[in-house]
Amino acid sequence: MPPQKFLKRFLAIDGGTPESPDSEGAFKSVLSAKKEVDMYAPFITAATAFVDKLVFVDTHANPDTQRDGLAPDISIYAPNNVPDVGAKTDFSKMELFVEFKFAETSDPFRDPLQPRAEKFRFENNSDVSQLNRGQLCSYTAAHAGSQFRVCTFTLSICGRSARFIRWDRSGATVTRSFDYIK
Repeated sequence: MPPQKFLKRFLAIDGGTPESPDSEGAFKSVLSAKKEVDMYAPFITAATAFVDKLVFVDTHANPDTQRDGLAPDISIYAPNNVPDVGAKTDFSKMELFVEFKFAETSDPFRDPLQPRAEKFRFENNSDVSQLNRGQLCSYTAAHAGSQFRVCTFTLSICGRSARFIRWDRSGATVTRSFDYIK
């Protein structure tokens, strides 16, 4: 699904899109990272400029002890729901999460070259992609299992490419990959 169609279908705002700062090049500082963990802080700084009603927290090293020690790279909370203990992951309070992979080859999905390609396999089958997809599923199961929700959202970032994912009880809707650095 194209990202714009995804946003319009699942995250439409009554009254249109609110004014926000120019986003062109806002995430370029993420490119200076030499490894995955170095992507988190510049991403949080850049994203915070556009989202004032949510708090982005680097939780990669602080797992949720109630959920098998799982810890997404960045957890996003409502301001009144940020866990008290430092940057601890808390799936029961989380609004959504962001999971990073340094290499674009870790992308758990593939986009078809033709819009209606027959026999196209959307899931990327490499070992690292399968592990990433499994990790996303584990975090989503912990998130959905901790709250009464109809659906939950994820942002998956692999290198300079990103995808929005909407998860519900029947499966997931995934956007085409897009360059979030532009």
